[in-house]
Amino acid sequence: MKPTWIQPDQLPSVYYSFDQYNTKTRMLTYWYQIKEVLLCEPNTMLEVGIGTGLVSSYIKWTGCAVSTFDINGRLNPDFEGSVKMLKEVVGGQRFDVVLCSRVLHHLPLVDLIPVIEQLHSVCTKRLVLTLPVDDFRVYFSSRITSIQYRTLSIPIPIFLKRLVGKLLGIGAGSGLWQINSRDGMTTKSLIDTLQDKYATVRCYRIPEDMSHIVIILDK
Repeated sequence: MKPTWIQPDQLPSVYYSFDQYNTKTRMLTYWYQIKEVLLCEPNTMLEVGIGTGLVSSYIKWTGCAVSTFDINGRLNPDFEGSVKMLKEVVGGQRFDVVLCSRVLHHLPLVDLIPVIEQLHSVCTKRLVLTLPVDDFRVYFSSRITSIQYRTLSIPIPIFLKRLVGKLLGIGAGSGLWQINSRDGMTTKSLIDTLQDKYATVRCYRIPEDMSHIVIILDK
């Protein structure tokens, strides 16, 4: 299927509504984004891809100076433009942490590594990325009162997801790539590529939603 890249002027007015955009699973990813940013104890942060501003609002609350970057001018970012032109748009400014969550899959896959290089070049301590992963599994959650939830998941072969989707006529999605999809790249190939370029690479799948991977590149 030919990719259909989402353009800001094509977004419906309800795209960023609370129920549609800030889903429970997306809110889980916010927790991990905030955790990784705060572990760096930053004084400054650049958030690439504003969304509804929940993450940047909390980071600001901690006392960190947050700047925002987005292609969608209607979101009133501090820097407006394509992430492919990041260095040109921000000029010589640098930030302790750069956070870029679920943005890069809106670009052609060929642009992924060059854009990561730009993002890494404007941070002084840490680059935090989250990317979507093609995944299919069953989740089990448990909790004892006053103790955090624990989540266990059992993976199911991805070909079954595709088979079910084909039989039911669903699952075509937006056409954007995902890691481990047939048109994307594997987790291993991506990490191998990053480890060849950067000294410190950490990554993990979000336990409560394994369709997201968090990647941290330290300086």
